[in-house]
Order: sequence, then C-alpha cells, then structure tokens
Amino acid sequence: MIIENLLNNSLKIKSADIRLKEFQDIEFLLKNILKKENINYPNISIFINIMQTESVKKFNAHAKILEDGSYEIGFCPQLLTLIDGLSIELTTKYKEHFSVIDKNMFYDKSNRNKLQSYIFEYFINHIFSHELFHILRGHINYLHDNKSLNMILEFEESNEKNLDNLYLEIDADKYASIHSLLGNFEILEKIRKLGFNISQVLYIIFMSMNELFHIVHLLSNKPMVREGHPLLFDRVVLFNHYFMETLNQDKIKNILEKDNISYDAIDRLNTLTMVEFFKKYSLEELHENSDIIDITKKYDNFRINTQLDSYSYDIASDSNL
Repeated sequence: MIIENLLNNSLKIKSADIRLKEFQDIEFLLKNILKKENINYPNISIFINIMQTESVKKFNAHAKILEDGSYEIGFCPQLLTLIDGLSIELTTKYKEHFSVIDKNMFYDKSNRNKLQSYIFEYFINHIFSHELFHILRGHINYLHDNKSLNMILEFEESNEKNLDNLYLEIDADKYASIHSLLGNFEILEKIRKLGFNISQVLYIIFMSMNELFHIVHLLSNKPMVREGHPLLFDRVVLFNHYFMETLNQDKIKNILEKDNISYDAIDRLNTLTMVEFFKKYSLEELHENSDIIDITKKYDNFRINTQLDSYSYDIASDSNL
C-alpha cells in the first residue's frame, strides 16, 4: 500500500505527457553526469524504457554489458515515478519527516516545490551512481567472466545465497555514498539557497536517503534476509558511514569551517537521524545485535581478493568542490 500511495503522489499531479518529458530530461541529466565526471570508459548508454505502460509495474534499475562490449544503465519508468512520489511525500509531510527544522521554512510553496525537485534529482543521481559503479568497479565484467551473467538487476533476490552479489552491492553502495556527497555539491548548494543552513541541508539529505533505502527495502523480495543484497539496516548504516567518512576529508572540512560548521556537529546530527529512523521502523534490535562489522570485513577481503580497486575517487582533485 505504501508503494501505491507514493506512486499516486506523482501520477495524480503529472500527466503522461509531463512524465514523458521528465523521463527525457532525466536521460539528458544522466548523460551530462558522465560528461561532467569526464569518465574515460567504454561506451555507456542510458536507457529508460518509456514504452512500458503504467499497468506494467516494474520497479527496477540495472547495469548491463551488451554484446558489443559497451554498457547500459537502465531504469523502469515506474521506479522513477515512485521516487518522484517519495520526494513529494517528504516535502508535503515536512513536519513528520523534517521535524528538527522550523516548519516556517517550508511555508513558501514555491521553495517547497523546488526542494522536492532537488530531492528527486538527488535520489536519481544516487541510484544512477550505484549502477554506474557496478560498471566502473568491474562488477559486470567480474560476473560476466565468472558466472556468464551480463546484468545486475536491482531489488530482486535469487533463490540461493549469493555472497559475491552481496559484496558487489555493498561495493556499489559504498561508492554511490561517496558520490552522493562529491557529485552532488551543486544540488546541496541549491537547497542551501532556499534559505537552509548547511546543517539543515545535510539533515534533509540524511532523512531523505534513509527513506529511499526504506523504499528499496520494500521492493526487495526477501527484505529481511541478507542474500544477494544488503539489508535495510546495512544500507542506512553504510551510507551514513561512508558519507561522513568523505565529509571528514580535509578539503571538505575546510568548506564547512568557512560556514562555522563543525564536523562533530554534523556527525551528531547524522547519528540523530539514524536513531529516529531505527525507531520509526523498529530496527533497534538489529542495531543491538548487528553483525555489520563482520560483513564489512568479509566485504573488504572480497574486494582485495577480486581486485576491485581499479576505480576510486580522488577527493583532492575533485573539480566539483
């Protein structure tokens, strides 16, 4: 029911023509990300299957290697419509989702609509980054060479425990989390210009991303079993960990210090959002009995043994900062 409600948030206010134009804009946006990042890699194409009708409820994204050796990153329109609906939900029910921020900040409808569009763009960029790093980190080639698979399809578990796939998902999540900060400074700045300070901007991002992971959790066939994909708890903890780890880099800390924002204050805010989220979705027991440190150690061993370090971010030379 949650999924249907979020879908309807978008469907009831946007005609088919408007959504089609939006999908075309998203394709253009994602192609520009590849250009902006100056990614020197074999041909990567963007594909949104706009031929799917609203009655075909496929909520998925994929990274794929094609027969000619090029790569494709694809989205089902329903997934994009769903996360649009989530961004609408977050900004129309701001008192529930962004309770720490003075509600007066949201009274301007024009600003609220802009915030919704920025959160939506942030969501798209994160999911796209996850799929992109499946390619850049060698995941597709690894699966193709070792298991004769040509695609990584999100939100779908197989019937067998596939630890390789689990570690590849954790790896893609890690680099997408890093890129959520480094690749989206322009979006963070747009949110700040709506009148929010840096702490409020990051709070909005933390809360919004936690809710996105909850939607990913609902789309999974076996959401409480860690098989081919991380659990909801894993994704929330690791996103926030890698985001804060990136935020702690000297170059970024200098940006915060210019606005008299301390890293420790943001770290406390980050912890607060996770505590609120764990309580909301009754994840406290998972937190108390978490084996995520053990899982990340096994992931580190897998990453080293399969030599997945062929691509990484050089924060010091990132031109977006």
